[in-house]
Amino acid sequence: MLKKLLFVSKLGVAGMVVMAMTACGSASTSGYLARLSPPTPEKFTSSVNFSVAYTGGKEQTGSDGLRSVRERMCGVAFGASRKNLYLTSVGDICARQGGVYQRPLCMDKNDNVALFAADAQDTPAASRLCNSTLEDFYVTAAEPGPTVQPQEFTVLMSRLGFKTKTSLDTEAVQRRKKEQAELKSRMELQAMMAENERQARIKNLPQIRKIGAKICQPGTFSVGNEKMRVISVGYVEGITDEKVQIRIASAYFEKHPNLSPGGFSPSIIWDTPMSWDLCR
Repeated sequence: MLKKLLFVSKLGVAGMVVMAMTACGSASTSGYLARLSPPTPEKFTSSVNFSVAYTGGKEQTGSDGLRSVRERMCGVAFGASRKNLYLTSVGDICARQGGVYQRPLCMDKNDNVALFAADAQDTPAASRLCNSTLEDFYVTAAEPGPTVQPQEFTVLMSRLGFKTKTSLDTEAVQRRKKEQAELKSRMELQAMMAENERQARIKNLPQIRKIGAKICQPGTFSVGNEKMRVISVGYVEGITDEKVQIRIASAYFEKHPNLSPGGFSPSIIWDTPMSWDLCR
């Protein structure tokens, strides 16, 4: 029964799972009139009974033992949103049952058992039938009948894709741990590559500190919003104990060796040899 009434859609902040409505039918006149004087939730302990009174719709009991209602609503245009009023009301009903409303599920205080499901969703713009000045939405509610145990209802909700806050929090923790492990792995790889490069430069240092050595240094150059890798090419012309004199003769884009960055001009600098390497 419930599968014929609902389909699952994952929407909202922090991965919350919400209930979406199926294809639209005709607008409900009785529902519209009921909305002019909505019932107070304090009189109800059942989300389905409240939804029937709220919409003027009819309750259904399926072969699976679930009680449910699904009704199209045209909300009055003045005052607070009638859709939001419905959601607040079922939240109150959930609280009186000792639960916490985690739209669309009312979960018990331990977040283990689903007490009922209730939601209100806007009708897609292309399917609206209510006057353009009115809210156009569907109300749905489902709860276990007398023959259905709460745990069975909870399992069914889980199979349909609805997740408790606990399970969502657990997934979030696991996702963060995975992201942290991946970040640590990338950082370790980058550190290893940097150390390998440093060791290679140390190995090449005697050749870098020779007059006439052709040496290169990578850098970046901004082209619009993109940063492109640039290779500077220089020649060693002088040597001290700690630095070498370098005549930077040219520069080119690593991916386009025949192109030079705009504004480049040859120059002579003093730099530490470890900042450069032999050109490959």
